[in-house]
Amino acid sequence: MSKLMDSIGRHITDQLGSLFQSESMGLVRLFEVEYHKDYRHALKSGATVTDDYVRMFLKSRDQFV
Repeated sequence: MSKLMDSIGRHITDQLGSLFQSESMGLVRLFEVEYHKDYRHALKSGATVTDDYVRMFLKSRDQFV
């Protein structure tokens, strides 16, 4: 029974770790670091910041530059 519980616990922590890791990589991580004020504003506004959100944000900034 103990091995089963250890296995289940390890599986859960591995899955949670990969969930948090994938969120902080790629475009979302770039947006979080480079545009931290806009990132915080988006989160406070209730937006879900995904790769697609970051692409749309960067496209909209490109039009004004």
